[in-house]
Amino acid sequence: MLFLLADDGIVYNEANSLDMGGITYPGIKIGYEANIGDTPDDTHILYYHPEAKKMEWLAYAVTYGKDGTSSQYSFVKYNKWQEVNGLLIPEEITWCKIKNNKPIESAGKARIFTKVDRDAANMDKMTFSKPESGVYVE
Repeated sequence: MLFLLADDGIVYNEANSLDMGGITYPGIKIGYEANIGDTPDDTHILYYHPEAKKMEWLAYAVTYGKDGTSSQYSFVKYNKWQEVNGLLIPEEITWCKIKNNKPIESAGKARIFTKVDRDAANMDKMTFSKPESGVYVE
């Protein structure tokens, strides 16, 4: 999700939780300030496991080519993660069929990422520092 988190004008909010399989996943809603980018009305919700603190679900509503916001979400299940040179990235994800704006079952075969490579060179620590106007969200 790094491409989403790097956009200018990003706005984070708490989202309603997602209850799936007996687990309540807290959510973080990502939106954008008005007139930012090509699709400022897009929204994404990251749902993470309450104990593992890893994203397990992504809900997204896209608006490209449409006017205004959308309340119809699509869902992706992050089934498995892998560590590549110290970076945690998805190994297996599945798109889901939706009913009443909630995932109900797999929409097909899982997408598996193999032969993943990442440059092991260290980045400057300032790359990840909080901007002066930034706020930590818990």
